[in-house]
Amino acid sequence: MISIIRNIKNNKLDVIDKMKIVYMRSNPINPYPRAEKEMSAAIEYGYYPIALAWDRRVEKFQIKKEELNLYNGQVPIYRFNIKADFGQGLKNFKPLLKWQMELLKWLIKNRKSYDLIHAFDFDTVLPALFMKIFFNKKYVYDICDFYVDAFSVPKLLKPLVKKLDFYAIKKAEATILVNESRVEQIKGSKPKKLVFIHNSPIEIKVNSEKKKNKPTIFYGGILVNNRMILETINICKKHPEWNLIIAGFGPIENKCKYAAEHYENITFLGKIPYKEIILNTKAADVIIACYNPDIPNHKYSSPNKLYEAMMCKKPIIVCKNTGIDKIVHKENIGLVCDYDEKSLEKCFEKLLTNKYLCKEMGEKARALYDKKYNWDIMKKRLGNLYLQLFKEGE
Repeated sequence: MISIIRNIKNNKLDVIDKMKIVYMRSNPINPYPRAEKEMSAAIEYGYYPIALAWDRRVEKFQIKKEELNLYNGQVPIYRFNIKADFGQGLKNFKPLLKWQMELLKWLIKNRKSYDLIHAFDFDTVLPALFMKIFFNKKYVYDICDFYVDAFSVPKLLKPLVKKLDFYAIKKAEATILVNESRVEQIKGSKPKKLVFIHNSPIEIKVNSEKKKNKPTIFYGGILVNNRMILETINICKKHPEWNLIIAGFGPIENKCKYAAEHYENITFLGKIPYKEIILNTKAADVIIACYNPDIPNHKYSSPNKLYEAMMCKKPIIVCKNTGIDKIVHKENIGLVCDYDEKSLEKCFEKLLTNKYLCKEMGEKARALYDKKYNWDIMKKRLGNLYLQLFKEGE
């Protein structure tokens, strides 16, 4: 058992033992499956995780210490309450700067209480880079979204941000990517080690599948434009013989809610626990993950929905030129459409009127998941990486 001493008044954490890993993510981790799975893997391999997260919903600044429930235990999480909105570009510059500074202050104050930093994306890696340069702290750089492609970075600043990002990759003990196609996205960088940890779900047992009286489409995730959610709603308005179930939250959730209130075959669940996401995935006939290929980061997408569909034996519909379209087409585990409503509708018609095709694709998807993408494979990769890094420091 790890012995822990906490100085709550000063937000200082002292842990008496070795091999402690700080995970930093610019969302509240409520939930954030990737970080939660990786922290659970760390526990399983004998390490002690500590989470630092950004909660943007609270007006008054504070660092709130809580316990985060993982799949196999609890870990301390420090939520930095810094008011900001999502997707606001330069309007969020001041909150983003404060987030960086507060992270850095915490890392410096508690530098003797952890052994490794696991930084998610560019908006947490700069404090880790600082700790590497000035305090010789090791860090792992987990790139979920390549910053200049994924976010509204002003054109004049993109070369500088990319240069800093490449430098952070070079200085990291290891760089983690969400799939192999992302190598092209960071072409020109020089990572010391490169590891691929796909967004595979942990196998969750659910009691039973939900009953349905019609062929069902399911989308569970962030509710934003550029994912063909509203187009799917329009299609289902014309096809009362199909059900559409939407779960999640985001800028277009009111439009989803409005559609559900006015059409009997459309259901809006809002934000639901992850087990409910899996339950609805298992109960559906078709899963959608249709991203706009004109957005650079979408060309290298690796959505949770792809792996959830594989695990649950369900075919998936994706868009051309979004990275995942290649695997879907090659392995015949779903259909690929153009980024337009008519093309998507044709895919729905092909799958929802042919239950045998759905079953065949679903079986192939599960076999592929077991062979190449299940979480046990990813967990071992991460555990071996941590073991290598800690051995190098001995």
